Amino acid sequence: MRFLCFLILLSLVTTPAVHAADQSLDSLPYAVHQTIDQEKGSGIAKLLETYRWGEVTVYCIEIDIDGVPDTELHIADTGKLIRIDRLREANDDGG
Repeated sequence: MRFLCFLILLSLVTTPAVHAADQSLDSLPYAVHQTIDQEKGSGIAKLLETYRWGEVTVYCIEIDIDGVPDTELHIADTGKLIRIDRLREANDDGG
């Protein structure tokens, strides 16, 4: 019985609220699309994942330039840009 309760609890904790694989960029809120368009420049956007932050859904978007990951954007469902990670700078520093 304890083992069954443990498995149920584990499945609840490890199951993400929203699966990025189940969504496409087309299904994102309009405000998120606007922010992506403002930030991507000539890059190509792809949805990596979504996660909950309190009451807000945050979309993690990767911007690829010339087929290489360049930037990762974290955008709230309201369109607010929460965080930008420069991936090329991080890769260049490492070697």
